[in-house]
Amino acid sequence: MLCSRLEKGNACLHPPRRTTACCVPLGFAKLTLISLRTAFLASAMIIKLRLITIFSDVLLLIAAYSFSYFLRVDFIFSTDLPFQSFLATAFFSAFVFVICMLLLRSYHPQLRYRNLPHVLKIMVSSGTATAAFGITYYFAQKAYFSRLLLLYLFFFGFLLVLLSHIFMEWLEKYLIMKGFGRIPVLLIGTNRGVESFVKTLINNQSPYFPIGILDGYGTSKKELHGVPILGKLNRLEEIIEEHKVQAIIQGDQIEQVINLLHFCKQRGL
Repeated sequence: MLCSRLEKGNACLHPPRRTTACCVPLGFAKLTLISLRTAFLASAMIIKLRLITIFSDVLLLIAAYSFSYFLRVDFIFSTDLPFQSFLATAFFSAFVFVICMLLLRSYHPQLRYRNLPHVLKIMVSSGTATAAFGITYYFAQKAYFSRLLLLYLFFFGFLLVLLSHIFMEWLEKYLIMKGFGRIPVLLIGTNRGVESFVKTLINNQSPYFPIGILDGYGTSKKELHGVPILGKLNRLEEIIEEHKVQAIIQGDQIEQVINLLHFCKQRGL
């Protein structure tokens, strides 16, 4: 997959074709994790969950719009507001919502749903979908107009999608915790930066799962936050084969960076 390097200095990314070197400040675990997210490829499980999220967003919006329709007309089929035309326009608005979310990169595999920027993206997309519904249905068809219905569409659409995304994030973390979709990574070094990085990965239940640590100089430590120290760099090839490692993160022994990058290129990491 990717080979990444950690060293002291400013955060930067250098993306060659198959191998990426990633430089981040070792003292800041949060910044380290954010920087590396952009460098790694997402696991197949997470991509599948994102596709399921898109499909569920369409269904939930149509369900929310249908509920809003019946709430507005007292749970009957109104002749002033034909349900068939309403439903067709709801489908169109749902796809407008998805397109808007895609443009805002709201389905990115490494995105975390429970944060304010993502909530605002859902709000903007819901408002755009509601506006698309109003323009398409009310003005194009010159049909019965209800501003209250538009409020219902926006509120219930936004609420259902938000709750769905929170649930999908919980499901993703639960599956990762159970061992599904994990990307095995090998760490190089045992300094404080690596220790902080390991702690951040574990605390965030990241799909990038550290299977072990190698230290070029040897160390008396047996583990870092539960991640075993497996020996020196002379065991690199053995560990890669044994644990099916997909990424290497180097946080120490920077004099070995050229050798490790060459190794990653050869192995397609």
